[in-house]
Amino acid sequence: MPNSTTNSKASAKTGANFAQHAQQDEALRTSPDSSSQGPPLSLLGKALIFLLFPLLVGLGGLFVGYMESIGENPKREMNFENDFMFPFALALALGTVIGFQTRGFSTTQPAPLVPWPKVKKEKKIVHKYIVKGQSVTSDKDKTQ
Repeated sequence: MPNSTTNSKASAKTGANFAQHAQQDEALRTSPDSSSQGPPLSLLGKALIFLLFPLLVGLGGLFVGYMESIGENPKREMNFENDFMFPFALALALGTVIGFQTRGFSTTQPAPLVPWPKVKKEKKIVHKYIVKGQSVTSDKDKTQ
């Protein structure tokens, strides 16, 4: 019978340890940036980010291409695809990636596209054997 009481005490202690670790895991799972949620982006804001911004960048690239093609000795010939479409596509891709990272522009903190797993810190336990009346020895002395 003493063995069964020892087992019940050990299982109670294990259950308490499990509950403590479950609370720590739950604290890691909750994200601290949930308080920074804002209202979703309006239709006007989406139009500015996904249409107006890439359009302005593309027109800027077209202007630079035009400036390089005028004059007595033009550096290169103006090309619509290289001068407008390439900067337009890059600006559109930039707006899309930032939209994904900020959950549709509703948070102020960017989130990674791929959530990496959280790493739990493990405490290093050092066991020292001290015998009363002797000096403390290092691990190298124990192995010899």
